[in-house]
Amino acid sequence: MEAIVNNLIKATGWSIFHSLWQGAIIYGVLVAAISAFPKMDAKIKHNMAYGALCLIFLGFCITFFSLFKLPVNSIEIAAGQVSPVKQSEYLIHLPQDMSSITENFFPYLVSIYSIGILFQLFVLGIGYKKLLDLKWADRTSVPTQWIPVFEAMVAKLHLRQNIEFYLSSRVNVPLVIGYIKPVVLFPIALASQLDIKQVEAILIHELSHIRRNDYLLNLIKTGIETILFFNPFVWLGGRLINIEREHACDDLVLKFTGSPLTYAHALLKLEILKNKTTPVLSMAATGNEQHLYQRIKRITDMKTNYMNAKQQILAITLTIATIISLAWISPEKKAPTANKENQHSKKIDVEGIAIKSKIQTLLAPIVGEDCDNDHIKTDTTKKKTNSKL
Repeated sequence: MEAIVNNLIKATGWSIFHSLWQGAIIYGVLVAAISAFPKMDAKIKHNMAYGALCLIFLGFCITFFSLFKLPVNSIEIAAGQVSPVKQSEYLIHLPQDMSSITENFFPYLVSIYSIGILFQLFVLGIGYKKLLDLKWADRTSVPTQWIPVFEAMVAKLHLRQNIEFYLSSRVNVPLVIGYIKPVVLFPIALASQLDIKQVEAILIHELSHIRRNDYLLNLIKTGIETILFFNPFVWLGGRLINIEREHACDDLVLKFTGSPLTYAHALLKLEILKNKTTPVLSMAATGNEQHLYQRIKRITDMKTNYMNAKQQILAITLTIATIISLAWISPEKKAPTANKENQHSKKIDVEGIAIKSKIQTLLAPIVGEDCDNDHIKTDTTKKKTNSKL
């Protein structure tokens, strides 16, 4: 038994060690390939990133099973050691002395790895429980005018599953739950915030996840990330998969609707309404704010490279400068109101705003509200000053 434990520790330790350089090489090749062909289709990028993630995991498994051997006779079990022939199988790539020193740390390394696995499983359990709570929570029927749109989109995407479509008060962003019997949930607030064209665009995005089997692929990806949580290249690859997955679904939306600005406006409204936390295993229409900003720019054909940190900083700087310029040059005038209910239910009117650039088109709803608030505050301050005088 002791020999088995020793072999298990050594095999796991060397597998962790080799997984790091294997992941670095595979991820480096992936980034080089994507950089060499920047106009590559998002679906191909997603498949390449997913394949790279599976290769890293496959390398980990091959390394582990090639090093872990059960004792072949009772002498080895009694001695509690592996024969020199067995040792040479996993020490062939390193000098004997260095390997022995390295293996002294493997019991601590494997202990930390085991604790990390347990923690990852605990987090997954919490996420899965939240997912079940959302799936079986109280649901409301969608508006009647949405049903023909839903049925038409299911037919267009050639989906054969029995897909359910409901409104839910427990979610703040549209998402898909389940693989065999998928459920599409929309926030109740969207029933009054989105027009039928925007509903159609968001619905196509969610149904695209079902068509691409993203829920099942995400479960496999989450399992790999759980086992290889120590490898940073696994998380980098997983992030790239998430980005290109959403881009691929966005491409399908534009293919079926042909209206990028309508879809971009719908995403902006979703970002304003959404909660910052969504279940890890669900498929949501929005991501983090920075990724959403990149998606909107991509949808409206504004060139960007989300993998370049310097360009991210430059884009943020230009965006802030644009907001300040708009607020300084042409602030909108709007009378203040004391009715909190009207302020809460006020829709963001992004249709028909005349602007000169696509950045201004995307930022107009947010800038307009900021300008209105600043104008209201300025008027209030002036009134207070005059009253004091």
